[in-house]
Amino acid sequence: MPSNKENTISNCPSEQYKIAKGFVQYDPENGYFFVVHANGSIRRIFPDEEGYVMFHKKSTRYKIRASRVAYELGNATEVPEGKVVLHRNLDTNDYRLRNLAVVPKEVHKKIKEAHMNLSGFLRIQPHQSDAFCYVVHYREDSRNKFFVLQDIVVAKQTFLRLQLKYAKLLNKYCVFD
Repeated sequence: MPSNKENTISNCPSEQYKIAKGFVQYDPENGYFFVVHANGSIRRIFPDEEGYVMFHKKSTRYKIRASRVAYELGNATEVPEGKVVLHRNLDTNDYRLRNLAVVPKEVHKKIKEAHMNLSGFLRIQPHQSDAFCYVVHYREDSRNKFFVLQDIVVAKQTFLRLQLKYAKLLNKYCVFD
């Protein structure tokens, strides 16, 4: 029976890859993970809702970021410091190797914000107290921002300009089927 000890190895990439390489197998075509038992048997394991793969080794439970270990096992290389594994189709449950790419943390943050803006956060609303003004809401640099504009045409142009900005960013790094 496994003990209550738990190791999360998400902060130590080299150790993460070494431990996963010996105990976790990865199918790059389908994005499946398998744990290899001491007797040589193989059992499929699934990432949890937070995106971690868990397995036990010598009564210790290990919890490893699934996208990172998939990229590392699939390419036989480590993810460099300061980089993040991006799901190119923005489906965080798709661990196929062709869906994974490595990008800097800053770019990953901008991609998440662009997706959030295009998914509904970017919007035009009438001003609450001034009937002749419009407010364009968006999110940038982890802050909620807005423009207050007096002309609906200018507000729509600003809205469209921001939509195009975020769409360009997503088209540069992401793939949509």
